[in-house]
Amino acid sequence: MATEISAPRRAVWEAITDPEQERHWRPGVSDRLDDSPGDEQGRHRYRLRLHDVPVVLDKLLIESTVQEQLRSELRFGLFRFEESFSLFPAAHAHTRLGLKVIAPNQMPVVGGQLDRFDVRRFATDLASVTLQAVRDWCERGEAPELELPRLPMVGDNRRA
Repeated sequence: MATEISAPRRAVWEAITDPEQERHWRPGVSDRLDDSPGDEQGRHRYRLRLHDVPVVLDKLLIESTVQEQLRSELRFGLFRFEESFSLFPAAHAHTRLGLKVIAPNQMPVVGGQLDRFDVRRFATDLASVTLQAVRDWCERGEAPELELPRLPMVGDNRRA
């Protein structure tokens, strides 16, 4: 998935790499944890509310090419996935921001697991909300009021 942001590539890069900015735009995050090991190890920790359940979001840098690509592993609750941002120049000093969320075929949840269709839907919804949050932050300079996508219930056979 991708979106065009009305901001220069440098500003978008700073938004996705600066933990102080990220704590404002990332959906569900309420604060950065003081005991976060920080930049020297490429790891950041945040308080996150996953549908009224407080959890810790642990983000670990995997790969980075300045103003081009940022790949990280994210963990919160039982969920682990990779998030890969790609930045490209666009017309009128805008930036095209791509995001790929790579999740396993199944995710454990309390009382069972989500199958690949539920995981795919969750990953797609997560990428969409994340891109919207970064775009809103870069263009308006204010924290967006977005929630993390809802997880389907285990055993819920209804498909949207």
